[in-house]
Amino acid sequence: MTFPGTAMTRLADYRDEMLHNQSPAETRRIQQLGGHLRRLLKAARLSRQQFAERTGLALELIVAVENGYGRPETAQRVLRLAQAWLDSR
Repeated sequence: MTFPGTAMTRLADYRDEMLHNQSPAETRRIQQLGGHLRRLLKAARLSRQQFAERTGLALELIVAVENGYGRPETAQRVLRLAQAWLDSR
């Protein structure tokens, strides 16, 4: 079980690690990818927690990507994993 304060601290760690000097185009791209991830999870009827448990990804990473933080390459990898999981069902 993760306590809210701990989760926020871990999310801040991922955010600090993933944020870099993004161009406006990169910022828009990561936000689009985050929205796509949200739609994929909704279509699969998966919560963020369920997706994290099934894929082994950190919940905080999924939340960060969904909220538009990080590098586009990271978001694309998470999306490919989500799509592959959805396709395998």
